[in-house]
Amino acid sequence: MKFLSYWIATLVTPPIQQHHDFTISSTQQYTANVSPLQKGIFTWLADSNTAPSADDIDVLKQAFAAFYNTQNLDLSEQLLTQAIQRWQAQPADELAGLYRVRGDCYTQREEAEKAVADYTQAIQLLEGNEQADPIELPRSILGRARALKSLKKGELAATDYEQALKLFSTERSEATDAELVQDGILKNPYAAWEWGTSLRMKGDWTGAATVHALSADAFEQIGDRPHFLISQIDYGIDLAASNQNEKAEQVLKDIIPKTTGVEARDVALLQRVIAKEGEGRMALASLLWEDGNRVEAEQYLGDACLRLDQMQADAIARLQKESIGTDPATAKGLLYSIDDSIAAMDMTCSRFRKESFLEEQLGWPQTLRDKVIRLENLQ
Repeated sequence: MKFLSYWIATLVTPPIQQHHDFTISSTQQYTANVSPLQKGIFTWLADSNTAPSADDIDVLKQAFAAFYNTQNLDLSEQLLTQAIQRWQAQPADELAGLYRVRGDCYTQREEAEKAVADYTQAIQLLEGNEQADPIELPRSILGRARALKSLKKGELAATDYEQALKLFSTERSEATDAELVQDGILKNPYAAWEWGTSLRMKGDWTGAATVHALSADAFEQIGDRPHFLISQIDYGIDLAASNQNEKAEQVLKDIIPKTTGVEARDVALLQRVIAKEGEGRMALASLLWEDGNRVEAEQYLGDACLRLDQMQADAIARLQKESIGTDPATAKGLLYSIDDSIAAMDMTCSRFRKESFLEEQLGWPQTLRDKVIRLENLQ
């Protein structure tokens, strides 16, 4: 994908940081005194059977500039569509790259179905294509997984996440599937966390527990403490949801106290940690109540409500001070990421009394919902 890769690098990277890896070979003598941009175009044209016109190249340049530089999504979609139409006679891997980029555009425009269609088209063009950049296939599969997850299609998303993580791995070819997945998780713990939540959607809470534990380890290895804490609490909640109560209590009791000392410059991220801590405390309190440890359960319940109330008060104060009309934790684009969790303003103690919140917002299974409702009603 020489041409598309070149344009992306040129438009996104400042000139002093550009690193172009083109094999010019026999054309070197003719391009020694021209700019890097001219060299890139010259080399790509020399390797192409059907060269695009100057107008085709101009549309492509404008499309990438609109998407990567100015983030004008409406214009990006229009220009990328034109570029795709003009690029039909070009190599399959180049065309796949355009579909993948437009899929990214649709993802940011919150048009999940269109994103899925474009990522699927890219995947079909890339599979078995030895000329393609090896990173393009896992990127396209991951993009589709995220779009599917946002559509609540957990089973399909989970399959794509697993495949993408295997392809992200740099392990040797004789590695087992498990080794490929684990290496892929180390390369992209964000995608791993997303995979865990897609497994929740399909009802595989045991699988979700395994994956969230691995993503927590990966975040810890790269020194990302806030996301480590969120993932580890999710691991504990997964255990509780899969009726592994004793282990869930152990994990949650160990990790919850560690959230109080977390630091980050991102206020919204800190709020997400506290919100997840509150969810973890409620899950733990429910398990303890079910086991007959009423005093301890009430302590965790009280602490959860106190922490969540403090978080909400802080969020309100910040909104008033900054004169912002929306919660700073609100995300743009499709919702699939660990950073797209429930906004601070919406995670309150009182909401845990509503089964609709537990089911639709938190995604808790019936068994865990029943436990927290009994706790809230002191039954």
